[in-house]
Amino acid sequence: DAGIDMEKRVAMMDYELGKRIPQAFADGLSNAMVDAINGTKSIKEGLMDAAIGFLGMIQKAMMQKMVMQATFSKVCLPPLHYKETKFIMSKC
Repeated sequence: DAGIDMEKRVAMMDYELGKRIPQAFADGLSNAMVDAINGTKSIKEGLMDAAIGFLGMIQKAMMQKMVMQATFSKVCLPPLHYKETKFIMSKC
């Protein structure tokens, strides 16, 4: 079912992001230090680049997740039915 597949994909995105965050942070800091040692950038420039890259990676992942969830809500709109004085949403 499309709804369950989308939920699994979104959950997998969270898992993958959790795995990538520490590595991306370490990569950014090590690149900043290498650039400073090599004299290609100041430590401030290197750390700014690392922060921009790290936050950009998180921002992109969050936007992808939001788009997937929005797509899911548009594709899979469950009908409402009335039962025992309560409205209940049917599962997709």
